[in-house]
Amino acid sequence: MIVTAIDQAKSSWISDILTIPLSGVNKDGVYNSLLKAAHALDFEYLAIGVKATASLDKTGVRFYNNYPQDWLYHYEELDFMRRDPVVQRGLQSCAPFSWKDLKTAKYRDFWCESAAFGISCGWSHSHIGSKYDRSMISIARNGAEVEKRELKEKKHFLLWLSQISQTAFVEAFHLGTEEEISGFLTDREVEVLSWTVEGKTNQEVAEILKISVQVRSLQVSL
Repeated sequence: MIVTAIDQAKSSWISDILTIPLSGVNKDGVYNSLLKAAHALDFEYLAIGVKATASLDKTGVRFYNNYPQDWLYHYEELDFMRRDPVVQRGLQSCAPFSWKDLKTAKYRDFWCESAAFGISCGWSHSHIGSKYDRSMISIARNGAEVEKRELKEKKHFLLWLSQISQTAFVEAFHLGTEEEISGFLTDREVEVLSWTVEGKTNQEVAEILKISVQVRSLQVSL
């Protein structure tokens, strides 16, 4: 059951995510720690896409994921980026969404193709940063759809994973190399995220930390 899985994983998940080294670790090290957190939430795949307005990277876009290599080749060969419903939704809105909402007749061919490679269900969340960087995280699996009940149970964990993943890799993107990722979350941001995972509302967190609701909302994109 979902609740049981969450209860069992909660304490270790929080401990693991908070102890991700913030310095002296390359992107692979940080990605693997985040992937472990995604696995604890019952998702097999973690994909992070970053597009920065100012970067040493000439392409302007970077992707980090553990999707099957055959799917990545197929995706590129058929130019799915231009008609991927997940990408399109992420460009239109920063609200988190389940892929189930996008499974309409218009995208039937795309979903049949992705399912053939073992990627059938997921959840995504995009973000626009202070420098107008845009990023999106997707977690996916093959099998059970991401239903409303599961989203309700895992909401705070998913948002936390999204916040940390996107902040870390936007920082890494701006480095433009395989050098260290350092200090991508402040102590206050960690404190805010900790209360968020405990289920506190914006108002409750603001009262606990004596900050305004507006500041708290900016620190954790909901």
